[in-house]
Amino acid sequence: MGFQIIYDKLFEVAFWHHGQLRTSSYDPALFDYDTVGYDPLTSPFIIPLSTVVPDEVSQRLLNFDLRSLIAIKPNPHTADLLKRLGLVFKTTTLGFWVVYSDLRNLPVDESLRFTFEVAVVAPEFIDQIEIQPDWPRGQIFHLSNAQQAPENRHLLSNNAAVGEVLHSNHFFERQGRIVRLQQLAPGLANNLEVFDALANPADPAVLTVDFPAVVGQVEYELDLRPLREGRYRINGTNINEVTLYLGLENRPGILGVIDIFPNSWEGTIYDIRLAEAIA
Repeated sequence: MGFQIIYDKLFEVAFWHHGQLRTSSYDPALFDYDTVGYDPLTSPFIIPLSTVVPDEVSQRLLNFDLRSLIAIKPNPHTADLLKRLGLVFKTTTLGFWVVYSDLRNLPVDESLRFTFEVAVVAPEFIDQIEIQPDWPRGQIFHLSNAQQAPENRHLLSNNAAVGEVLHSNHFFERQGRIVRLQQLAPGLANNLEVFDALANPADPAVLTVDFPAVVGQVEYELDLRPLREGRYRINGTNINEVTLYLGLENRPGILGVIDIFPNSWEGTIYDIRLAEAIA
């Protein structure tokens, strides 16, 4: 007698491009979505369209395939973790899913983290997206549900200061894990603390380094290779505090990174809204 393995969606990430939703007579303008009748379990967008989705828009979404513009994949650590946990990563026309078998249980671990890299496939994708006030050159976007309350649908690109779309506030300088920081006053001793930017703000530093006074020295050099890839905040009394995305060594072309903490978020749809660049 055979048996069937049932797979459930652990979570989904979907990109919604304003240009894919607009028609000549229908414009879901930024910050002007109607929330009347919104059902987080069944509505197609985190902020629903203000009327019934026009046929033209529905057809365009059916024909749209994000994979022709960007490539999304787990980073090496997450690819191995998904395999060990019996999870399956699958790209879709709007983003990706992670699914799991009903024969496997996820560990109950608040620190469990899945990291996904977004790389450009078609350079024109950059020209199609509006990032205010401007595209941050030499930086990558970093989105996460860290330190948020679980919900059925979550807007990863939300930013209380700027609205609902991907913004320059979501971008951070990308750097390898050997970090050199300019001293405010040359040659002084200093204690530098490194914090995981996705952790609880009350959590202690993940690394503390004491530097002695060295006459004529103008930089502190931190070897952060023992740390996992991610966004970190570095502070000290003799430097300007800085937040950096560390890692991604030898992996060019990365546009952004998405970190998902799945504990207590099973079944969530994560939305990312992209503003359309208007010529």
